[in-house]
Amino acid sequence: MNFTKYYSILALVLVTLASSLIFWLAFYYNLPGKIGFQATTLETIFANYDGPNYLIISKCGYSSQCIRHRFSLPSPLEYYPAHFPFYPLLIKYYNLFTAGPKAMLLATLSGSLFLSLSAYAFFSLFLSPPNSFWLSFLLIFFPARLFVLHQIGAPETWLLAAILSSIYFFKTKKYFLSALMLALAQAFKSPAILLFIVYLFFFIKDLFSGKDIKKYFWYLLVPLTI
Repeated sequence: MNFTKYYSILALVLVTLASSLIFWLAFYYNLPGKIGFQATTLETIFANYDGPNYLIISKCGYSSQCIRHRFSLPSPLEYYPAHFPFYPLLIKYYNLFTAGPKAMLLATLSGSLFLSLSAYAFFSLFLSPPNSFWLSFLLIFFPARLFVLHQIGAPETWLLAAILSSIYFFKTKKYFLSALMLALAQAFKSPAILLFIVYLFFFIKDLFSGKDIKKYFWYLLVPLTI
């Protein structure tokens, strides 16, 4: 790794960390309320999106009895299995070091770092290192919805990072790692199966072209993950 790539990666890590910490501190000190907007606290972040559902799964798994007796969210019990298990498992891991809601934010922050680095690697397949850096830098803040997903209880950063990593390894002919990353993405969110379908088309193309297809067998990890 040359120094340009090293400093680019270091800068992306620092910007990702700083953007999340500044955002959380603004809510912690109720800065929106102090400048005339609705009063806010970190509870606003904890309660946003599907964060509470993932927190519940991190404590109860998918046990309907545990969820019914320990929690009172309005979601029907049948809804919880729609939340795939790897993000709750990360929350459970970070819960060894801090309280549940903060553990959830640490799980998201880990995904944000992973996304910044995987995006840089992905863009470097097509662009020069400086352009790869600036495009990855913009991805931290834009689109706005993705920036919000960097800050709350949501597995999307992990999903996107694992998908970009899978494509990166596919393009560099490291098929086992590509399949492993896609299986990881599948453990976070169901839409990852769409990339498996794309790889299936490549498999069919190579099959009818008489090319080696053994490399595609690793991708059976993805439906096995489901």
